[in-house]
Amino acid sequence: MTALQLKLVATDTAAGSFSGLAAVFNEVDRQNDSIRPGAFAATLAKWAARGYGIPLLRQHDQTLPIGSIYAAKETPDGLLVQGRIATSTAAGAEAHALALAGALSMSIGYTTPPGSTRVIDGVRYLSAVDLHEVSAVSVPAAAGAKFTEIKSAADCRTIREYEALVRDALGLSSRTAKAVASKTYSLVNPRDGGDPQRDVAPETLTKALAMLAASNPHSR
Repeated sequence: MTALQLKLVATDTAAGSFSGLAAVFNEVDRQNDSIRPGAFAATLAKWAARGYGIPLLRQHDQTLPIGSIYAAKETPDGLLVQGRIATSTAAGAEAHALALAGALSMSIGYTTPPGSTRVIDGVRYLSAVDLHEVSAVSVPAAAGAKFTEIKSAADCRTIREYEALVRDALGLSSRTAKAVASKTYSLVNPRDGGDPQRDVAPETLTKALAMLAASNPHSR
């Protein structure tokens, strides 16, 4: 059985939904590997047929899932992914906090099909990979891959968007998320039209939401 290869890349993660490059093309990483355009075509077709659900792990630990990737595609720059961190779990909440502090990176775990590698001057060029997972990691290897768009409470333009974020982040029913959102939306989007209260620490807001959710016996 071929050992799983782990590729580390850099990011600035935040909570909930996110998008960004999980791998970049034509960049030689610290392990002297370079992924070529088109390398993900076959593996993404397989994941698409399964309905995606690519595991999002912490430090490539298969026993520590923190969310999932629900969409992925190749762009001229590399592998663009969209996913969601399960911030209602302990591991996800910790990853979220570290990501907000800029302490995490993205990484991919994969194997290479036979005949898909070519070594030139010590650099291994990969024309195809079998993607197994994406991870949030501590040490980057390729600086070009990063999270580019993260959905946080302060980014929600409407209370409906905020309800969806609360629902996904805390694992609530739609009904309970609506009730929690109605009590807390003004914290991040004042109704007087002022700027969102970005000085409210995300971890503080998350704890407040969790307390509100826990106070409702029908929250889950």
